[in-house]
Amino acid sequence: MSFDRSKAMRNAERHIAQGKLRAAIIEYKSIVDNDSKDISTLNMLGDLYSKNSEKNEAIRCYTRVAEHYNKQGFAAKAIAVYKKISKLKPDSMEVAEKLADLYKTKGVVSEAKTHYTKLAENYQNKGLKMEALAIWKQIADLDPTNTQAYLNIADTYLKENQNNEAADAYAEAGNRFVAVGLPEKAVEYFSQALDIKGYHERALTGFVEALGGLGRNTEATERVESISQNDPHNFEILSLLADCYLMQGNNAGAEQAIIRLIEKEPANQPKLLDIARSYLDTDDTAGAARVLTFSAETMLEGGKADEFRGWVDEILAKEAANLSALRLLAQHCSWNRDSEGLRNALETMADTAASVESVDDERYALSQLAMIVPQEQEFADRLREINEKHGFDDNPYDDAILKYQFEDHEAPAEDELTGNFGALVAESGNVFHAEPVSNGNGKDADLDAAALLTGSNGDLLHASDAAAVSGLEHNGESPAIDDLGDPVEKAIAKDIESVEFYLESGYNELAETTLKELRAEHGDRPEFEALASRVARAAAASDDSNDILSAESITVETAPTILSNDSRFGLDDLRNEFGLEEPELADDSDYDTHYQMAIAYQEMGLMEDAIKEYQDAIGCVGPSDGTRRFFQCANLLGHCFMENGMAKLALKWYNRALESSNLTDDEKQGIWYEMAAAYEADGDTGNAAKFYEQVYAENVDYRNVGERIKNLLVHA
Repeated sequence: MSFDRSKAMRNAERHIAQGKLRAAIIEYKSIVDNDSKDISTLNMLGDLYSKNSEKNEAIRCYTRVAEHYNKQGFAAKAIAVYKKISKLKPDSMEVAEKLADLYKTKGVVSEAKTHYTKLAENYQNKGLKMEALAIWKQIADLDPTNTQAYLNIADTYLKENQNNEAADAYAEAGNRFVAVGLPEKAVEYFSQALDIKGYHERALTGFVEALGGLGRNTEATERVESISQNDPHNFEILSLLADCYLMQGNNAGAEQAIIRLIEKEPANQPKLLDIARSYLDTDDTAGAARVLTFSAETMLEGGKADEFRGWVDEILAKEAANLSALRLLAQHCSWNRDSEGLRNALETMADTAASVESVDDERYALSQLAMIVPQEQEFADRLREINEKHGFDDNPYDDAILKYQFEDHEAPAEDELTGNFGALVAESGNVFHAEPVSNGNGKDADLDAAALLTGSNGDLLHASDAAAVSGLEHNGESPAIDDLGDPVEKAIAKDIESVEFYLESGYNELAETTLKELRAEHGDRPEFEALASRVARAAAASDDSNDILSAESITVETAPTILSNDSRFGLDDLRNEFGLEEPELADDSDYDTHYQMAIAYQEMGLMEDAIKEYQDAIGCVGPSDGTRRFFQCANLLGHCFMENGMAKLALKWYNRALESSNLTDDEKQGIWYEMAAAYEADGDTGNAAKFYEQVYAENVDYRNVGERIKNLLVHA
């Protein structure tokens, strides 16, 4: 027979009206026993027990009710019920702690302090000093302006020989004195923390900042220097020491400290710019240029070329004849492939260096000019004149300018340098000037920078000098003059040689790939067609399936799948040909690498980097791959976008997470809850309420979903 709740309620109400509390209790208890989630009836049952002087039973009912409201996030209701328990059992420390935490959550500081104080005094009376201190710290945290509370805590920790805790408390006291505008007192307590622990990061940072505000930079520097001597490998101390030197106006000391720091941890290189700024503020352009030179490569390759140029321009605006800055300007122009700017910078540098008789700087500028404009003889002549006058037998080529001007902003592989002018320069350091030479038909063949030849005596000779040319070996052979023509044609010829080499070596796939790239870049040319036939024939010769496709009918475009040494043309090849490839299995190692990197970035708060890694990771898997990897990545991407304040993008990934197969109820509820929070953040309260209610309908105990719904209804 089913339980009749309505009848039990009517009976209970009748008994109450007649003053029959025990009979009413029996009816209410039967209701609760049949429905353990009937919280309102459980609360009324507790009230009846209380009126009937059955305290223990009342407390048991109230405790269940209070815990339910607390879990649901209904702090006010939980407080009301715990207060009922407190009246029945005023000495309960457990209830006092619950009330203190709830009042703290609601921001009712005075009530929270009252209950925490009661708890702390109870611990003290029982001799539990450490437990009492932990509560006093919570009381102190409720009022950030209360400086005395942390001093008392620090003193107590010190008496109990808890030195680390005492140092932390003195450091916190110092921070509070700073907050209330008492830096002198702050210095006193920061100093106490340092006396106890030797090095305390928060205390030392606060100590330096407080003394800096008081204009006592020398005192701060001396203290940090002393600590650094005892811990010379500590990055944080070195960084702080550099800051002290900067505040003191000791730029040289700051520069030395930062360089020591960078030697130990290269990631600190951006701090050099702080030194550069300080040098510029004091009109020390030489120091600024020197420091910027250390940062040049990192800034250019780190995507900060415009910022780098701004620094260079600022130095030159203060001192137009600064040779180091002109060298940096040349480096920037070379990086940006600004040929005209590079030439102007180097010519200005050469003229400036000549005017101040700086031979090394003039030779540097002339060497680069001789490389980039070899047709203008005056630079080479002047360089030869300086070399002969001073007895130099080498020329100061700049590897960076070589790389930036003639490569794709990436260090070339060693074999790529073989035979080109960069390798010749790197091997000997001397330059020949290449003049026009006859190509056999009465016309001159123009020679560009790639035709520069190197000698052994430092002289700038002509390529037409038969003895010089015949005396220079390249891979055991003399360089052919016919090869030194138009740069584009020379590059094409080198790539054709590469294709031929791959074919001769049996690397048919490499030959095919290189030929495709040539066609994409330079279009169809007769020599490419001839190569295509050779590539096809080589592939067909290595394939046992010549009866399927003849070599004559194959081109690079029509048979991309058979140009390998070990492939057989068949069903799989047809699938590839028509874009019907089977999806490849995810590479676990790639996925794990990206996923773990993403987690690390997320923990460090680097959300943009985390998002990129999660996106790379999720690209390795699919929603139906039988694992939870797609679901995990999509869910975490949603969290990262929420952290970045991009609720709409977060919603896209939460929706993608729901595409995963075989989701558990808990996983679905988690995604619904996050989607509701995202809609709420985006101002869409309608959809937010919809998803919160979806969670609530399946699990009323899920996080604080009840409170969330209540808040939405209040503000609707």
